[in-house]
Amino acid sequence: MRRRTFVAFAALAPLPLACSSSSSSGGSQAPAPAAAGPIAVVRKAPLLDPMSMPEDVRKECNPEEGLVNYIAAEAKEVGFEVSLVDAAEGTPGRVLEVKITSILATGGGAWSGPKQVRCEGKLYQDGEEVGSFYGQRTSGGGMYGGFKGTCSILDTCIEELGEDIAEWLRAPTKDGRLGEL
Repeated sequence: MRRRTFVAFAALAPLPLACSSSSSSGGSQAPAPAAAGPIAVVRKAPLLDPMSMPEDVRKECNPEEGLVNYIAAEAKEVGFEVSLVDAAEGTPGRVLEVKITSILATGGGAWSGPKQVRCEGKLYQDGEEVGSFYGQRTSGGGMYGGFKGTCSILDTCIEELGEDIAEWLRAPTKDGRLGEL
């Protein structure tokens, strides 16, 4: 009987937390996100350390354009009007410049270990830096990872970073830490 009582108590213990209200009345609130609007994103996120991934994987997976494409798509999802530009310098308005600092992506899919992408970015307003971030995402392929290729797993990391960066754009900070950082 004692065991059943403990199990019932353990099952009900999280109930007050699950039933608590997160209404907008009272309590501290997160800062309101910045208004979405037009933003330019530099067309390519260069890989700063080309030796961090094999050249054949780099050519096949194309993370430098893939990351920018995910950032643009996710930023549109949260209300930004996104345009792609060749360079941040000389572009008026808000401009996001992202660089991939390192990639761990040996060929061989999940069998060669997890894949990881690290990046950094700067947000400019009319040429002046107004925000910056560092981001990292890692994936081992998840469910059925053994059946996924390197590019597919790497793409998961890049897509997640795109979501992280788009969310950061709503309330940019200096030296923000995104993803797993």
